Amino acid sequence: MSRTVSFRCSEELDELLEEEAKERMTTKSTVAQMIVAQHFKDQKSESEENEESESSPRTEDESSETGVSMTEGEKGDSSESEEILEKHSDKWYEPDGEEYEYAVNAPSGEHTARKYYKSARGAAKRLKEWYE
Repeated sequence: MSRTVSFRCSEELDELLEEEAKERMTTKSTVAQMIVAQHFKDQKSESEENEESESSPRTEDESSETGVSMTEGEKGDSSESEEILEKHSDKWYEPDGEEYEYAVNAPSGEHTARKYYKSARGAAKRLKEWYE
């Protein structure tokens, strides 16, 4: 079952949707739906992960946080994440396991030894919080 939703947006958002629609070769309506659907999916995934982490205790080295998946409209976040990862290259590494892509070492004196992330954005966010 589908439903119709309409909304008014600022000129700035309209221009952004127009640009994304041209890049993706689709309509502004479809782009808006894709962005909202991705956000909903990310929120649902994050909620499920929080429920999992509350139900199963983890050791210090097993604590994790998943970065939010990026949409094509968040390209600026990607380059900022890369800059932060490069700036603090000595404070993170790629773990051997298959579940996580990044492990960020905590500053000395922190209660956890490291945190694990699935995305560069999540790792960069933690690096910025701890080291900047």
